[in-house]
Amino acid sequence: MAVVAAVGLLAACSVRVGETEGPGGGGETGGGSGVKGPDTFTSGVAEAAEQCAEVRVALGEAKPGEGGPTQMRLPLTMTNAGGTACLLRGFPGARLKGQDSQTWDLTRSGAEVEDVRLTPGASTTAYLTYLPETGDQRWDVTTVTVTPPNTDDSQVFDWPAGSVLRQDAATHPGTYVGPVGAWAPGAA
Repeated sequence: MAVVAAVGLLAACSVRVGETEGPGGGGETGGGSGVKGPDTFTSGVAEAAEQCAEVRVALGEAKPGEGGPTQMRLPLTMTNAGGTACLLRGFPGARLKGQDSQTWDLTRSGAEVEDVRLTPGASTTAYLTYLPETGDQRWDVTTVTVTPPNTDDSQVFDWPAGSVLRQDAATHPGTYVGPVGAWAPGAA
């Protein structure tokens, strides 16, 4: 009888891949601002694995984004550097730093958040979308710091993409970071 009760309890607590626990999980917040809900790690999924603790980040080549040639998309490739399969979920942290030593923590926005299962050595991608700027409103970026989801392993890279339009006070900035596992049109 105790075994049946335990199995029933486990079934009631499980969450399918792509769903989050708790109220409002994965839905939009902020009145349709495009910012998605919490990055809650779902450990009750079928074939559950531990969350990824060792993640290596690499920057790809920037290409035009969905907004056309005025908006660019920089791939942030994240590789499971651990020895076992793991789950990666949510938005990476992304901080730009300028020549003026000021920083900008990018808004998290974009596709729905989903669990991404990674075997050792496997990769997934998140996209940093940005607005280039060469005129009077340009902000000369020198580095980008990327922190994989659910880790505190911040990795610093030279910014490969030139000046950007700084919109850190904007309600809907054209520069933001999306979640891991999101497909991007035109991505190779």
